[in-house]
Amino acid sequence: MSKSIAIVGAPGAGCTSTAAALAALTAQQVETSVLLIFCDSVLPPKSYLCESQTAESLGGQLVEAGELPEGRLLRAVEPITDYFGVIGYNTGDHRTTFPAPTRGGAEKWCRAISTLADIVLYDVGSAVETALAAYLLEKADAVVTVMGADVKSAAWHKHIGKSLRSDLQVINNVRKGQPVDLFHDFANDSFVLPYSSELQEQLQTLQLFHTIEDRHYRTALEELHNRLK
Repeated sequence: MSKSIAIVGAPGAGCTSTAAALAALTAQQVETSVLLIFCDSVLPPKSYLCESQTAESLGGQLVEAGELPEGRLLRAVEPITDYFGVIGYNTGDHRTTFPAPTRGGAEKWCRAISTLADIVLYDVGSAVETALAAYLLEKADAVVTVMGADVKSAAWHKHIGKSLRSDLQVINNVRKGQPVDLFHDFANDSFVLPYSSELQEQLQTLQLFHTIEDRHYRTALEELHNRLK
C-alpha cells in the first residue's frame, strides 16, 4: 500500500504548484513511484499541465460501479516520467459532467489507486466540500494545508481552514519581509516555502513538472519532503 498525502488550501495560495513540485521531487528518489491526483473538477489543472489528453477522466473512474482492476486504473494515468504519473479531470470536464461521487465510491477508488504507486499526492485545493475531499481529510496519511502570506489566505484559514484536519501547515510563496504572523494560532509551527522566480516562470509556461534549480526554494522543498516521509 502507498502513502497518501492530501494537499488542501486557500484559493490561489499555490496548492497545485506545491503538489506538483513535491511530486516531481519525490519521483527523483531511486525507484520511488509517484502519482499526482488533481481533484478539482471545477477548474481542472491537468488540462493545462499535460500535453496529452488521452487518459480516462478521474470523474468517470470515481463513479464506476464495478471493480477497478489495475488495467482500468492505468487508463487514467498520464505518464510524466517512468516513475511519475498524473491523474485528473480532462479538458471540457466540469462539476456536472459526471455524477457526484459518493463517499463509498471515493473510498473504493482511493484504495484501488494506492496499489499503483509508492506515494500518492492528492491536490484537493480549496474544493473541500466534495465526497473525495471528505474521505481524504479523514483517511490520508498526511494532510498539508497551503496558504499565502496574504489577507485572502488568512480569511480562508479563519472561516474554513481552522475547522479542517491539518498535519502540516505551509505558508507558500513568501517574499522577504512578508508577514507570516497573519496566522497567529500556528505561525510559529508553520513551514515556509520562499518565493521563487523560477517557479513563477514554470507557472507562466505551464511547465510545473520540471526540476527546480533555485537553490533557496529547492532546499526548502527538500526539507518539506523530508517532513512528510
